[in-house]
Amino acid sequence: MAVLSTSRTITRVRSTNGFTTESSRMSRDPLQKWDVQHHFLPGFYAEFLAERGMLKFADMPLPKWSLKKSLVAMDKLNIERALLSLSLPGVHFGDDSEARELARQSNDFLIDLCETYSDRFGGYASLPLPDIDGALAEYDRVVASGKLNGVILLSNVNGYSPGDESYRPLFERMNRDRAVVFVHPAPTDAIEPYGLTGPMYLWFLETTKALASLMASGFHRDYPDIRYIFAHGGGAVAALAEDLRRCQPDLAQELADWRSQLYFDTAKFASPEAISSLLTFTSTEHILFSTDIPWVSQSKVRYWTKELLKSIREKNVEAVFRNNAQNLFGGNKPSAGPLPSLQRELRTEVHQHAMPRTLTHDIDALSIDVAEVRWFDPAKLASGTPRIVMDLPSLWERSKEEIRAFLDRYNSEISVLANQHNGLFEAFGSVDLEDEDAALAQIKECQGNPHISGLCLFPPSNQARHLTDAILDALKAAKMSVLIHPRDARGTIVFSEAKLTAPLFLAQLMYTGAIDKLRDLPFILTHTCGVHRHLADTAGALFYLREQKWNMLGLLIDFLIFRRMKGEALLLDAEWD
Repeated sequence: MAVLSTSRTITRVRSTNGFTTESSRMSRDPLQKWDVQHHFLPGFYAEFLAERGMLKFADMPLPKWSLKKSLVAMDKLNIERALLSLSLPGVHFGDDSEARELARQSNDFLIDLCETYSDRFGGYASLPLPDIDGALAEYDRVVASGKLNGVILLSNVNGYSPGDESYRPLFERMNRDRAVVFVHPAPTDAIEPYGLTGPMYLWFLETTKALASLMASGFHRDYPDIRYIFAHGGGAVAALAEDLRRCQPDLAQELADWRSQLYFDTAKFASPEAISSLLTFTSTEHILFSTDIPWVSQSKVRYWTKELLKSIREKNVEAVFRNNAQNLFGGNKPSAGPLPSLQRELRTEVHQHAMPRTLTHDIDALSIDVAEVRWFDPAKLASGTPRIVMDLPSLWERSKEEIRAFLDRYNSEISVLANQHNGLFEAFGSVDLEDEDAALAQIKECQGNPHISGLCLFPPSNQARHLTDAILDALKAAKMSVLIHPRDARGTIVFSEAKLTAPLFLAQLMYTGAIDKLRDLPFILTHTCGVHRHLADTAGALFYLREQKWNMLGLLIDFLIFRRMKGEALLLDAEWD
C-alpha cells in the first residue's frame, strides 16, 4: 500500500491542459487540510454511465467533474491533499468482465493523477466486487504493489455487503497488508422510491449497515489489522453503540474493542450535534476532515468547515483537519488518545409499553405468544407520568380486519385503565396508518375520548407511500401529541431496520410537504437512540428540498436572516428516546 509523503516542499505542477497549481499556497493557511473523501468522475466513466441512462441518483444529477475543478476547489478551500475515489455508482453492473475493465481503467486513471500530482493526491482503488477473483487480481496490481493508498468498498453492490462471506479472501489479503479501507454508502433498489430522502437520510444508515455487516460476519475479529474509514461520520454508529448496550451487551463490547481501527470522516456530518454524538463513541484522533466534492459545492464545504470549528476544541482542530489523516496515510504511528468510556447512563425512555390484561383473550384468539406481551402493572411504571403505548409486533402479521378490531379494543381498554389510575400515566391511542379507513376512525375515536392523551401512530410498512390528505387533515384537527412508533421495536437499530421507523417518518413528512399541515403538533419519536438528531443538519434540508418543488428562497431566508433552519429545528425539538 502506498505511503503518502508529508513533505511541504514547494512544487509547481502543470497539467496537460496548461492549468497550474502551487502547493506552497497551502502552507500559509492555519486550516491546512487533508480531504479523505474527494471523488473523481473521468470522462470515460461519465460516458459509460450516460450510455446506460445513469444520469441521476435519487433525483440528484451526476455532478460535472474535471481535474481543474478539483484543484481550484482544493486551493480555495485550503486543502493540501485529497484522497480520491471513483464516484458512485462504482464499477459493477452485473457483468464481471465489464467490471474488471472499468476498474482497471479507473484505477489507471487515478494512478496517473497520483503520480503526476504526487503532492496533491492519493487514492483508493475501485475493485470489481462481488467478482472476488477479479477483485483480488486488481488489489494485488494497484494496492499491494504500492501504487494506491487503500481501497474503497461500497456499502452494497448487487446485494453483497462488505461482510459477505465470499469476500474473505480479499479481507485476508487486506489484513496482511494492514490496508486502509474507505467504506462509502451506495443506493439500493429499496431506497430508490424515497427520492431525496435517500441521500439526505437513508444513505447514512447504509454506511452503518456496512459496519454492522462486518460485525455480523466476524470480520472485525478475524481481520484486526485493517484500518477503516467510514464516510459521513459512520452514519448512526454512535446510536448503534448505545442501542447495542441496551439490547446486546456482548456485541456492544466487541464494537467497543474494535474502535481503535475505526476512523470517521466529516462530510455531511459536521454539526455540533453530530460531532458530539460521535465523540461519545470515538476520540478526535479518529475523526478525519472530508468534503464529498464534487457532490457538494464549495460554499457547502465552507459551511461544514465552520460547523466543524464549532464542534471540536481548538487544540484538536489541526489533528482533525490534517494530522490524523497524515498519520494514517503517511506511515506514522497514529496518536493514541484515550477512547471515551461507553458505560454512560442510558437515556430515560419517553414512553413505555403496556398491555391491559383484559385483552388476554383477544391475544389468545390471534394465536400470539403471550411471551412477547408486556402486561400493564402500575408498580412497574416509570416515575413521573409515563406515556403508555401498545407494542405487539406479531399483530401486524394478521389480517387488516383483525388488526383493526384489536386496536379498537386496545384503545378502549387503555382508556379505561387511564380513568381508573387517574394521573398515573398518559394513554396514547393506537392508529394504523396502513389502513386509511381504520386510521380515520381511530383518530376520531381517540380525539373524543377524554382519557386518551395522545396518538401513537404506526406508519405504513412502505413509507415511500404518501399519507392521504384525509389522514393529514384528521391529525391536524385532532390537535393531540403525536408519538411515532415502529411496528416492531425488537432488536437493535440498523441490525433491525424496522426499528428506525420514526426518523424516516418525519423525514418523509418534510420531503412530501405533508409537514405543512402538521407543524403545530408536538412530535415524540421513539426507539431512535438519537439518530434523527445526529443527522438533523442534512435530513432537515428536506424541509426545503421538497419532492414537488424546492424552496431555495425559504432556505436562504431561514439560513441568512433567522439563522434557524425549520427542518433541523423540527428534528432537534422533538422529544425522543
